[in-house]
Amino acid sequence: MPKSILILDDDETFNTLLTDIFAHADYSVTSIKDPELAIESFKNHHYDLVVTDQKMPKILGIDFIKQIKNIRPEIPCIMVSGYLDPESIRQLVKEGVGGVFLKPLNVFSLLDKTAELLKSLHPEIKKGRTLPLPTAENHKERHSTDTLHPCSFKAFPCNSPKTNEFAYWLYTHHNFKTSLVLIAPPGTHLKEISFDLNRFPKNVNENFVFLNKEDIEPNAILKAIKPAEHQDRITIVTPMVTDLSPEQLRVLEDLVSKKNKFEEIKKPMRFLFFFSKSPDRLIEENKIPEGLYLFLGTLEFTVPKLSECPEDVPILAQHLVTQEAKILGRREIPKLNTAALTHLAQQSWPNNFEELKALIEKAVKRATNNQITEEDLKKASESTPVVLDLKTLLKADRDDYMQAVYVLTGYDIETTKALLRI
Repeated sequence: MPKSILILDDDETFNTLLTDIFAHADYSVTSIKDPELAIESFKNHHYDLVVTDQKMPKILGIDFIKQIKNIRPEIPCIMVSGYLDPESIRQLVKEGVGGVFLKPLNVFSLLDKTAELLKSLHPEIKKGRTLPLPTAENHKERHSTDTLHPCSFKAFPCNSPKTNEFAYWLYTHHNFKTSLVLIAPPGTHLKEISFDLNRFPKNVNENFVFLNKEDIEPNAILKAIKPAEHQDRITIVTPMVTDLSPEQLRVLEDLVSKKNKFEEIKKPMRFLFFFSKSPDRLIEENKIPEGLYLFLGTLEFTVPKLSECPEDVPILAQHLVTQEAKILGRREIPKLNTAALTHLAQQSWPNNFEELKALIEKAVKRATNNQITEEDLKKASESTPVVLDLKTLLKADRDDYMQAVYVLTGYDIETTKALLRI
């Protein structure tokens, strides 16, 4: 049974935001704007945790907390506020407030603190059980150990506000009904973002079908969809729509409408679309069919550029070093030293993730010891590509293929082994 949270905030917009945050994290939420009604509700219902604003017209949040703690002293409380000086925060903690958060909120820290407070009240609750996404510190650990978690976000470490916001938006909309549009800058790692979406918990049995540009023709699409017909729903992940030809765009329009050759598709379908710029601009420029544009709906978000999240770059870089070293069969994983990490964080990355990945691959291939320096990175950026032997290239292709099969089987290790005959 989900834990119950009472939210008190007189600001309707922020009250709704808090309600959505906790509801999407699978808590049972009661949201109230009037302090007197909140106290009455607290007397008549059992709540596991209370979240309140500090500055409200009728009462201060701390006074509200004192009143409910007179009723149930053990109730954990979280305070949110637009501004509090350090002395006020220390006073709130002395008064028994379990967590203090300033607006704008760090959603993941808020949810992490919620799980921590509930664990102290209910020891049987495992830390993070109700978290939709891990904290930044957990991301560091997962990237360094290359492990998977049902709710992990591997495309970005989420150490920056921009990627935090993106990860949370993607998670809160991962059960979208019809279509979701991501506007991605050049060089964005579309596959990794799609894999993240596929990893999130689902409310139906489904298969993700990943289409490449060359797949956008009727027979190839029908062939790709066929293995997913036994599932309750099919999620189609498109290539970059803005790279498609007019003929391919018409095929995509037929697919979303289940017209012409796609009339035989009976299963419900939903679509993850990638664009390089807003569909609104494209329809104004007459570059996408009107039927496709109308299907897109309103769920649209922009993927952050790497230059907008420099805090993420060092972690992504070391993760890529680990990945490349494993592909090359290195016994020991090289480490980027502090100067190298600082250098990477300061770059503009016009081609984003793909540019970072290409640089790291060259640096690892040229590394002669277990440390990669700033000088090594500069030499790698100026160098010509390193020619690998056939064995290494085949190993890299094999690893990519195995990962793709693992994802498409819903991370079922036994089915993956059976399909690969290993």
